Amino acid sequence: MKEYDINADLGEGTGIESEIMPLIDSCNIACGGHAGDFIEMNRIVALAKKNNVLLGAHPSYPDPKNFGRKSMEIETSTLFKSLSEQLLSFLNVLGSSPLHHVKPHGALYLKCINDTQTALVMIDVIESLSPNSIIYTLPNGQIDILAKERGLKVWHEAFIDRRYQDSGQLVVRTDSQAIISDKSELYDQFFHLVYNKKVQTQSGNWISINPKTLCIHGDHFNTLKNLKFILKMDRIAQKR
Repeated sequence: MKEYDINADLGEGTGIESEIMPLIDSCNIACGGHAGDFIEMNRIVALAKKNNVLLGAHPSYPDPKNFGRKSMEIETSTLFKSLSEQLLSFLNVLGSSPLHHVKPHGALYLKCINDTQTALVMIDVIESLSPNSIIYTLPNGQIDILAKERGLKVWHEAFIDRRYQDSGQLVVRTDSQAIISDKSELYDQFFHLVYNKKVQTQSGNWISINPKTLCIHGDHFNTLKNLKFILKMDRIAQKR
């Protein structure tokens, strides 16, 4: 019996959306900060609706040059304006369809976890434009704590394809071992996250984690093949 939600970051120029959509439960759609435009948002939203996939916005630092993966020194008011514009553009595409969640992208995701001011900007934007939306984030970060204090909903997220530090944070992408690409390792991480509520860190230790949703990155190498393998292995395991 299925016990998990799998989300994927989409609309980032990979072109896999039509193939991956039947395999996932929720999606995070780029809305113009690091990637994406009106045409792409419309296309991917339509695919998500066709496959009954929950719709999420994936706002970013306004930095398409670096794909939103470098932290920016940016005025609070400028960041608020950019994130508001991104979320509004996505809400306009959705029309009457509900926005299920918001998941910051890349460097903004990490900054919201570690920096109070950035977390508050993201929370202010969500609260002002879509207060019923869920925030996807790692547990115990600033945005997790502060959003709950403001009465917003949070789903703790874990990553199938990223390695962890002992602190529970992700290994930084500049580390050559940050991304898991071997399909057997990916399945092992998925299995332990779903059924044992734990993950093995880069140093070999095990830490507890109880995610509500699991991310697989749409822009990683062989994502489709890897996700199909994970789900196939899970079906076999559940039949035992």
